[in-house]
Amino acid sequence: MKNSVHTEDSFFSYRRTYKRNISEAHYHYNYEIYYLINGAVRYIIEDEIWDLKAGDMVLIPKMTTHKSIRTPGSNTEIPTERYLISLKGEDIPNELISCFEKYFYRPEGEAGARIRALFDDLYRERVREDKLSPLSNQANLIKILCELSRMPLSDFKKTPLSKNDLLMQDAIDYIKKHLEEDLTLSFMAKHFAFSKEYFSTIFKISTGFGFNEYLNQMRIAKASHLLTETDKSVTEISSLCGFNDSNYFSAVFKKIMGITPLKYRQSYKIGGFLP
Repeated sequence: MKNSVHTEDSFFSYRRTYKRNISEAHYHYNYEIYYLINGAVRYIIEDEIWDLKAGDMVLIPKMTTHKSIRTPGSNTEIPTERYLISLKGEDIPNELISCFEKYFYRPEGEAGARIRALFDDLYRERVREDKLSPLSNQANLIKILCELSRMPLSDFKKTPLSKNDLLMQDAIDYIKKHLEEDLTLSFMAKHFAFSKEYFSTIFKISTGFGFNEYLNQMRIAKASHLLTETDKSVTEISSLCGFNDSNYFSAVFKKIMGITPLKYRQSYKIGGFLP
């Protein structure tokens, strides 16, 4: 399993790809804005599944586990194209930080056209790159977030999920709410009235995760929060996150995060996060 933590500086990027799996499961200390230009992409954000079409956006708060894959059943011959903005917290005005409380946006009509134009202008500035580009980029970013913050709730239209996807949405919601329990593939399959093999298959198709991969990602994400927001011991946190053995917990934590739980806590306290 690869290190799931990204620690980049702020940046804007464009990418075109034909790959089925677009990203590894990860989270980072920055905020992220994803705009899909073309293709079909599925985002799994914590315990929610979102299917994106061209013009859709997702906003990822910092320290939020997410992964993107090709939407199951979509045409893999059609490339995905996207714009991505990664932002430090200080780059976002306080009045607009609440935009990240919603993961999914589908700006349409005139608002959608304005937002696309702003992203395209960001891309042009990336090519131009002169001394005024930072100011222009900051202005465009604020305009994008202002457009999103003004969208009425009635405009948030989610693409319907299939029956199996809805069941897997329920499964990942169940996992998140019961992380401290002894969750196994056999238990989850029985709970949702599937054979173990079938549950494992549709979980992977729907989420892009293997069951144990997702379970460990969510447990370590919870552990990271407890390490930085509480004074609980590593042994206590291990138990609260569903690990019966604190040594095994530490091994899984280091495999995913690239750093031990204690060093993670220490680096947070001194203001650093790099393994």
